[in-house]
Amino acid sequence: MSTGSSGRISSIALVAAALLAFASMGLLAAIWAAASPILGRLYAGVRIAESAGLWLFTGWGRYFTSVPAEKPFDFLSIYKSSLPFGLASAVGTAAIGWAAYRKVSRRHLRAVLAAPPGGFGTEAIRTALQPAFPHLIPPGRPLARSSRPEPNPFAGLRDLRDGSAVWTAMEVLPWPQAATLALATDALAPIADRTPIESVTRLVWRLVRADHPEPKPSDLTLIKDTLTQVMTELSGRDLRALDAAHACLAAASTMHDALAALTVAARDKRVFPVTAVAWLRFADPLLHERVVSAELD
Repeated sequence: MSTGSSGRISSIALVAAALLAFASMGLLAAIWAAASPILGRLYAGVRIAESAGLWLFTGWGRYFTSVPAEKPFDFLSIYKSSLPFGLASAVGTAAIGWAAYRKVSRRHLRAVLAAPPGGFGTEAIRTALQPAFPHLIPPGRPLARSSRPEPNPFAGLRDLRDGSAVWTAMEVLPWPQAATLALATDALAPIADRTPIESVTRLVWRLVRADHPEPKPSDLTLIKDTLTQVMTELSGRDLRALDAAHACLAAASTMHDALAALTVAARDKRVFPVTAVAWLRFADPLLHERVVSAELD
């Protein structure tokens, strides 16, 4: 069948459907004109039932219940009285349909499993899994410059529970060393409030995933506040474990050795796995190697 023939058939079908609709409307209009005294009361009963009686308080409700028996209703009354209800029904149906469409388009299994633009490539899969596995680092990310084994600024402190002394000593620490020290000390002697540690963990992964892992002043403040808290807070902690962490920190001559000693102590308690410092490989490769090799000795 040619395209022209199909078009003519479609046009004929459309005209036939329009004529049938007009004929149906004409037939219904004729029936309403002839039998409105009966149909009007049936119509009023339906409206009263479906509106739980509220329709009676409208103008059209009062009209349909006030016309004397066997008297015809106004010809246009049934059409005019149906407009508000029909409009409300149309709006309600459209709202339900739109809500259903949004739910299906966003939460249906087909939408959830739909391939992203460009298909399921390596980068798309990595991006989708990153919230659940924050250690997934884009390939080819350059490593940061390693820190040198600097002298341990905590070695000369008399009391590592002194918050101001700890704050002063850690001013010279690069952020990867400060974050590692906070996480390792907390692993040995956990603080009760886990929010700071969780925030630091999210922060270090965010920094190493960035193209230029330079922390903002607020990031540095978070790391140093958390480090001060895990070094000095006494409430609800294992004080013997905290003393052991302080002893490891005070005895080493360099910060690399101090962090390695903390890692060994945490390894003995089985509370600080290698994955806890996996981010350190991208922030300070030399320190990462020192810490991991000490844990695996």
